[in-house]
Amino acid sequence: MNDRIENFTADAAFHGLAGDIVREIAPESEADPFALLADYLVAFGNAVGRRPHIRVGPAKHHARLYVVLVGATSKARKGTARSAIRPIFEIADKEWSTTRVVGGLSSGEGLINAVRDPRKDDDGVNDKRLLVVEEEFSSVLKVAAREGNTLSEVVRRAWDDGTLSTLTRADPLRATNTHVSVLAHITSSELTKRLSAVEVGNGFANRFMFQYVQRAQLLPNGGDFDPELLQSQGKRTLRALTEASKRDGVVRDLEADELWARIYHTVESRSDDHLVGALTARASAHMTRLQLVYALLDGSPAITTDHVAAAYDFWRRADQTVRTVFVASTGDRDADRFLDALRAAGSDGLTRTDVTVDVFQRNIDAKKLDGLIEHLNGSGRIVEVKQPTGSGRPPVRYYLNEQYESNEQNLPSFSSFLS
Repeated sequence: MNDRIENFTADAAFHGLAGDIVREIAPESEADPFALLADYLVAFGNAVGRRPHIRVGPAKHHARLYVVLVGATSKARKGTARSAIRPIFEIADKEWSTTRVVGGLSSGEGLINAVRDPRKDDDGVNDKRLLVVEEEFSSVLKVAAREGNTLSEVVRRAWDDGTLSTLTRADPLRATNTHVSVLAHITSSELTKRLSAVEVGNGFANRFMFQYVQRAQLLPNGGDFDPELLQSQGKRTLRALTEASKRDGVVRDLEADELWARIYHTVESRSDDHLVGALTARASAHMTRLQLVYALLDGSPAITTDHVAAAYDFWRRADQTVRTVFVASTGDRDADRFLDALRAAGSDGLTRTDVTVDVFQRNIDAKKLDGLIEHLNGSGRIVEVKQPTGSGRPPVRYYLNEQYESNEQNLPSFSSFLS
């Protein structure tokens, strides 16, 4: 088996039925095993419906996941994963696969209409499950950025409590008790280009888990898929869906709860700069939903440490994706300008005068520059070095923090929580 496939499928995230199926598919697919895994988890979480949930305080978290597969190029084989996972669910739940999996997010009204409640002469939609597969997530970001467009708000509400409505028409649309999941594709260059400060600031972006994927191997003949194995995968998935759909509230067992408390403290106590911090702000909520999906796949009456481990490793990779794709950017124009100049300066660094005169051409006041330096220094992006001269106040030179740039801010491995 390809080394890349062996390494990926050994991760804790490849737990249980989802991991078994990916291990069976991966040798015969060019798709990244993590793309296969993400596709399967999102599909299962949607097909199982709204009934299973886990409570966090007064809020209920259901098995609906939003995942964006991020490829370096259009050749990352993101869509190849969908073509491998789709047939499994066509066997497991033909009705859902045929009627409740749709493509394209173009407007808030369109999404509400697909899961709408009855009104006047319209019987509405009885099945509130909906998996939206968006192969051009860049187009979604374009639409969401348009002033007055309701797509961003509706997608956020669908992730939250599933109650959707629009008041922009004489006969308003409304949808309650919805169960919407999203699986999207984008290249890393399009993501950094199209993701605006609005989508970051309003919480649209952090409702998605971003997973970096790439082609796993080259298979000129497309791989050899065994029809009997496909039938087996579909039947195993059907059994898991049938059992999971009977669940209602799911809780963590004692060991899992203690482990989760340690992970939660570590994740929630992190201090990241504006962009990375904003994009990873819902880490705990994402992991909670993942824990639920893994438990449902196992047919387990409770979330165990195995499910916590699987969810943590899946999220840890999403966290790394954000740090890899956006490590060169903070989301603040002036901060990014400063950092770009420091990258160019390399080991020479920059003085405050260099920054004021050469970087900003004196178009920045002292107070704003002080705040900028304090923020970048406090978040670990830059390093201040005082250079004693023997008399007077020592000058300060600023350097890029190479440790930060090399992604040393990544979450610790799962094993660190077991010691």
